[in-house]
Amino acid sequence: MAETPPAHRDEPPPIYRFRSLAHLLDTHHELRRQEIYFARLGELGDPREHEQDIVWRSDEIAWRSLLKNYLYALCHVYRMVQATGHAVDVGAADVDPSGRTRLQLTGTDSTAAECAWQALWDDREVQTLFKTIGAYETTVRHNELLRYLIMVHPAAIASIEQAYAQYRLPTVGTPPLVTDRGSTGHVFTVEHQARLLARLDEEDDFESDSERAWQFVAGNVFVQRYRTGHVRESTMQRNLRFLRHDFPVVFVSRLSTLLGPERYTACFSKNCSNATMWTQYADAHTGVCLIFRPRASYGRWGIELEHPQASRWDAPPVIRAETGGLQLPFFDIVYRDATVEVDFFRNLGALQPEEVHDLWHSDEAGSVSVATLIQDVDMTEEPIELWPSSYWYLYLRNAATKSTDWEHEQETRLILPAPNDGNTPPESRLLEYDFRSLAGIIFGINTDEESKFKIMEIVEQKQRQGKCDSFRFYQACYSHAQKGIDHYELPWNEPMLRRRSR
Repeated sequence: MAETPPAHRDEPPPIYRFRSLAHLLDTHHELRRQEIYFARLGELGDPREHEQDIVWRSDEIAWRSLLKNYLYALCHVYRMVQATGHAVDVGAADVDPSGRTRLQLTGTDSTAAECAWQALWDDREVQTLFKTIGAYETTVRHNELLRYLIMVHPAAIASIEQAYAQYRLPTVGTPPLVTDRGSTGHVFTVEHQARLLARLDEEDDFESDSERAWQFVAGNVFVQRYRTGHVRESTMQRNLRFLRHDFPVVFVSRLSTLLGPERYTACFSKNCSNATMWTQYADAHTGVCLIFRPRASYGRWGIELEHPQASRWDAPPVIRAETGGLQLPFFDIVYRDATVEVDFFRNLGALQPEEVHDLWHSDEAGSVSVATLIQDVDMTEEPIELWPSSYWYLYLRNAATKSTDWEHEQETRLILPAPNDGNTPPESRLLEYDFRSLAGIIFGINTDEESKFKIMEIVEQKQRQGKCDSFRFYQACYSHAQKGIDHYELPWNEPMLRRRSR
């Protein structure tokens, strides 16, 4: 196998990035623009990357806060449907799970919402359920939490409608959305769930039973939506369905946004000879494999990138380079069958500390939740400059973990947390690299000759502009001796084969 390219002493092996010709040349012009695209989690191949293993585990104070924030978020959406429901669709973007709506409501709206909350918490079954969860500090995952909220949802809506009627605020119409506070339309009652939790120590397969129960419920809801004529709904009917049925699902999904800034990823590999990766990421071997040369930064190998608004990106692991650019370290992926647990109540990194305290970790009497205790995290595995707190250590460790199904990729990646303003359309996630960081390119087995020539012309132009000192081209091939993908070097740097100066 050819050396690609030889690493000098004290330098790491090269890092590879597979690209299709559409990304490199035709549509996005990444090679000419020297750009690396940072993808959202939903654009990556592993669905588990955007479905974190979030666990909810704390005392009554934290659970009561979650339910209160649920009720206030529901009040906000209810008010929107009442005001503009005939003309404007409400959706996930209108659901704020942070609890900030408790601070934003004023006047009669605030009084009615507080009345609705007191009525919901005074419901015997609802209070018993959440007190039981808190008393046992039960570990609850996504589907189980969702099932609890689906069960209390009718009572929450009924509390809002009764409070609005009491304070003469307009409702979404008649008849009321909920006529029976205890009617859930699902297989479990709130009281039944509280009894199950009390026997949790005796239920070895409780978690798997919980998942099966939720799958049964979710499947029934989905089929029922189809059979009730989802295509023919008016705007108001869609909004009422959102209030009645979809809100709990959206709320639980949106809770993950409170764990920290959205993160974007640029994927690389330590392996350039895997046929599956050539097929998946280089468009069936018609694309190329870029060869990057990492540079040292704060005890790790990384790469320096430029962005017109570099000052917007300031969260770990971003380090401001002396040139004003962004120095990003590579993170080697850890492959494991079990996902990394994220303790929700202790990792509310998207909120300010005072918001976490006021909206999640304390109650009206001033009592403080055990969730405020700092986690004991061993951060000695990495240079301390990258970890200003245990929160960021856990955030980045989770971002560098994947299922063993992807172990063949030998992935290493760059991680870019979203800026504080959260405005990150795709074009703002294109960062420019120094062309000297690009050591070479491997053409795929099926890369057409015309595309190869276009790539060579771009590189030659960069060399004339003084943007790189040396560069190497390689051709991928099938090796019968290696029984796999190999590559050999093309004589790009031979003096007698260089194109004459024009």
